[in-house]
Amino acid sequence: MDPFFAQVAPELLQPPVNLIRLGLDPRGFARMVVNLADARPGAAMGSRCWIIISMAVMVEIHVPMTADHEWIDDVGDFMIDLEEELGIEEHDDGEEFGRVYIFFIAGSSERTLLAAASRVAIREGVPAGAFAMVTDTAAPRFGMGRRVDLPAR
Repeated sequence: MDPFFAQVAPELLQPPVNLIRLGLDPRGFARMVVNLADARPGAAMGSRCWIIISMAVMVEIHVPMTADHEWIDDVGDFMIDLEEELGIEEHDDGEEFGRVYIFFIAGSSERTLLAAASRVAIREGVPAGAFAMVTDTAAPRFGMGRRVDLPAR
């Protein structure tokens, strides 16, 4: 069993899975959610209630590779500053993939993540032509999602 579901009652995982029940039932994820009250407004079950269940937003920053790789370490150091300033987090170590180097950021809203990606793209020494892929932390591979040219407008 996937460790993510280890604390979930098995009957909640039987098909067809009801995602709202899985998320709000005390035998499901409810006991693990720190802001459950925000997603479950009291006893307002008769009113319209929209609940969005999703994985965390992640932005991949794709930067064209060049012969000079010094900018990679500079961006890595800059990410630390962005983490402190904007509250983002580097989701995973960056890595070379084909003709691009990819940095992975998450931990904030899409807008904030794209603002951080834009600042990386216009940083002195970073090769021109960077773009972002808005995806989520559960994406099975790189480059899936919506492409956003950087700097984002």
